[in-house]
Order: sequence, then C-alpha cells, then structure tokens
Amino acid sequence: MARFSDINRADELQAAATKLRQWRALDAAAKRQAYAASTTDFKRINRASTIAYIQPFGVDKLFYETKALAFSADTPGPTAKEENDATLVGAITGALWAKSIFATIPPGAGNMSVPAKKVKFAKVRVTEQGAGKKDNHASRFTGRTYTKHETNTLSCPYGKGTSTDFANEQKAQAVLRAALKAPKRTISFSAQGDIQAQQAAATSTTP
Repeated sequence: MARFSDINRADELQAAATKLRQWRALDAAAKRQAYAASTTDFKRINRASTIAYIQPFGVDKLFYETKALAFSADTPGPTAKEENDATLVGAITGALWAKSIFATIPPGAGNMSVPAKKVKFAKVRVTEQGAGKKDNHASRFTGRTYTKHETNTLSCPYGKGTSTDFANEQKAQAVLRAALKAPKRTISFSAQGDIQAQQAAATSTTP
C-alpha cells in the first residue's frame, strides 16, 4: 500500500516522469545540447594529451601507439570555459608515466609498436569534488532541483608496466588506487578489452 507521503507527491512525481520521457525522446544532438547547458555552472578541467606507448596486459613485446593524458597546465591553454587543475593532472600522470605508459618504446629485444586501432585499453578514471556548489540546480532529466557540486574528472589508459606492480590488472588497480587516494576523490576502472585478435593482426602485418 502506498504511503500518504508518496500519494501527496503524486503530481510532483508525475511531472518528473513526464520530463524524463521527453528527455529520452530527444535525439543525440539535443541531448548533447542539454548536457552542455547543464555544465555551465562550473568550468571543465583543462587537459592535454600526447603520444604514448602502451603494452596491454597479456601481451608481450608489442606496444600500441595511442594518446594518453599529459602533464601540461598551459598547453593547450584553458578556454573561457576551462580551468587548470595541476594537482589532479599531476597525480594521474605521476602514477602512470614511465611505469605503465611510456614516451618511447621501452628497450628490449624484439620490442615493437603498432598504431592502436579499436583497442580497448584498461582505463583509470578519477573524479575530484571541488569547493563550489550550486543549490536549486535543475536536472536535465526530470527538471527537479538538487544541489550540484563542482567536480573535475580525468581518465587515462594504461597497460602492463616494466615492474611487477603493473604485471596484471588486479595489481595495477591496487597500485593506482593507493597512489591516487585522496579526500573527496572517487577512483574507478574500466577493464581492458579482448585485444588478442588485434595483436595477431598487427604482428602478421608488421615487418
């Protein structure tokens, strides 16, 4: 049986449900526009990327050329809607560069590289809550208001490193979680995809 508190909110909940159905019916372009409008309260984090070499877990000798988060607070410079967060950028790049992602192919007999094409690398994602907040922010999904907190989020691919700390995904996640742990931070991971078929294709076409 419904509680009186739920019954009393029936009109409010019905309005929210109608708003949600309308949002779901929008095309991709309209949803992107709604998302852009909802993020204007706080500036996005300025980030830079550069060429990196990553050896996926379970793969030997073969490094994939891709792009990864680079430590640069000024290049490219922040736009009017962006801000620098050197602390967060530095924490992630410090935990990964020269350990699990590399600026050049690490030395070793038979080591080689190929361009990454449709490779799903393991990825770490870090969200950090800032000091800013806005009350009565309207949800783009339901139109209901809530308190929105300022957050910065960065992600970066990674792979097997030259030390045992990054020998497999489980060890790498434990190392990264410890290195990136800080107040008001949330750390999550995306698992590496199956890259065995890409490895076979790469090695069969590489001289």
